[in-house]
Amino acid sequence: MVAEIPSPDCVDPSSAFASKIRSARQKFDSKLTAAGDFQTANLPVRVVGVGLFDFFHHQRGAAPNVVELHPVLDITFQPTTPSPSEPVPPAGGNVPSGPRWEYRLITSSTTEALLSQANSLGSQGWEMVGVAVDPSRPDKFVGYLKRLKQP
Repeated sequence: MVAEIPSPDCVDPSSAFASKIRSARQKFDSKLTAAGDFQTANLPVRVVGVGLFDFFHHQRGAAPNVVELHPVLDITFQPTTPSPSEPVPPAGGNVPSGPRWEYRLITSSTTEALLSQANSLGSQGWEMVGVAVDPSRPDKFVGYLKRLKQP
């Protein structure tokens, strides 16, 4: 899985994530050295971050569904306790305890058609959470949607 910690200098100081990104980057920098090319570290870590559905563009280490963590908000090297079974709530927020999400992908050759599809699916509870552009496809605009699973 790809996980990215941006430079704290690239994060607006008023961002709700700024202090967590800065802390995660300090933890990373105290153990490893970032470089411009891929490096293998081969040590266990636990990362917490914001899930992002990317599109496959030959990135090394990509998950099968191309989900990434970006930005990373916390990192623990050599964790000694099991990973939590429940998601960690965001600062100042609560994670719903029962519902589960379902996901859907839509594609189109134009942004207008993609938005039209997303808007029509909105009446069924779908919410667009991300968009990617894959110029190698004729339907190059890709939308990622989610909604609560229907009972």
